[in-house]
Amino acid sequence: MAPTFALGLGTLFQREYDQAGGGQQMPRLVTPRTSAGSIVVGDWLYLVGGSGGSGEHLGSVERARMNPAGCIERFAIVPGVTLANPRAGFGMARTASYLYVIGVGNATGTNLPIERAAVDADGNLGLFQAEGGPALQTPRNAFRTEVVGDHVYVFGGSNAAGAAVRSTESARIADDGVLGPFEAYAAADLVTARWGLGTAVVGEYLYVVGGFDGAMALSGAERARIDGSGQLGAFETVPGVTLSQARNKFGLVVVGNGLHVFGGVGGAWLNSGERAPINADGSLGDFQSATSMTAPRHDAAYALAGNHFYALGGDTPTVLASVERVSLNVSGNLGSFAEVTGAAAWSARYGFGSVVAGRYLYLYGGFDGSLRNDVWRAPIDAAGNLGTFTEVASAAAWSARNAFGSAVLGNFLYLYGGSDGSAKNDIWSAVLE
Repeated sequence: MAPTFALGLGTLFQREYDQAGGGQQMPRLVTPRTSAGSIVVGDWLYLVGGSGGSGEHLGSVERARMNPAGCIERFAIVPGVTLANPRAGFGMARTASYLYVIGVGNATGTNLPIERAAVDADGNLGLFQAEGGPALQTPRNAFRTEVVGDHVYVFGGSNAAGAAVRSTESARIADDGVLGPFEAYAAADLVTARWGLGTAVVGEYLYVVGGFDGAMALSGAERARIDGSGQLGAFETVPGVTLSQARNKFGLVVVGNGLHVFGGVGGAWLNSGERAPINADGSLGDFQSATSMTAPRHDAAYALAGNHFYALGGDTPTVLASVERVSLNVSGNLGSFAEVTGAAAWSARYGFGSVVAGRYLYLYGGFDGSLRNDVWRAPIDAAGNLGTFTEVASAAAWSARNAFGSAVLGNFLYLYGGSDGSAKNDIWSAVLE
């Protein structure tokens, strides 16, 4: 149902609001933490683990109830519910009956097991329990995961020694949503070890493109056939399908009948883009130079509005404030990226937050050599065109930081936790009115 109020940031970010029945202090996290997991389960917002004020990894869990208006109440530690293995920077997944914590390392760099906690009908968590065996057979980062059929697959990555690996692992998702243990899946090991790769499911094939083998960026592609049961066959090099520019840590997207890559790193920061046509049988044609961004970008913010895809700011050899966009066409051919004239009035930065509220795109916080707390917004018209960014001066009362969490709950925008050099536990909110 559409809200009865006009969306837009209220007068300022603040810790307290005057309310009928008396003032009430905004909730704070019980424990300062950053890089924690967050998830909404029923009427509860949970924060799990993370890194504390002294850099220690946490196992505690806290939660706050969300009332019907979307406001969160006071946070409290969930008694008796802790991670079996404290960790930070992990992933969480929810099935019908369980909440999973999946991470591949902790403060000592050791491999950690998957843990799960049962979730009841009221959103309450049971005890976290290690699932037995390590989460991954090989500790790795910069890998890719894909869900194919009833399996989760993990491809490539960089191991604990920093070397590129070619091994593949898989875990089966049971009918009740329980994730089985990860096991080596040698039948689908990559032909070439690589990290920073791109993956995509196209028709009956799973493609792997680009990456870094420990010595140089890669341009080649591999593919494995997906059978009727969702099992992967052996990877094989795809002859005639090669990136024009070797790259890793790039963007990859399937639009219509084309597979597009853009940006990344390949001897230098890249803004170039390429496209491989997707044939009717799911095979790829060769990559050809295609849509490129106007500037190299890394760690940018991206937003889809109407039929335009926006790239905003980013971390490059120089920190950018510019905004660019490209039109999306159903044919699979993208238009040309073009800088949005007048939209780049906001301060250059990276690691910031972004949210679309009503007819505005908001950008806030981040880092440009110093921590920021300013808020900027640009209007979005009916066609998805982005107007000029202007500073919302009255909204800049919150404490400067980065690596924070943000969420829109009801008619409030919440900013919580993060770091200003040390882990934070305070929460700020602004009314969307």
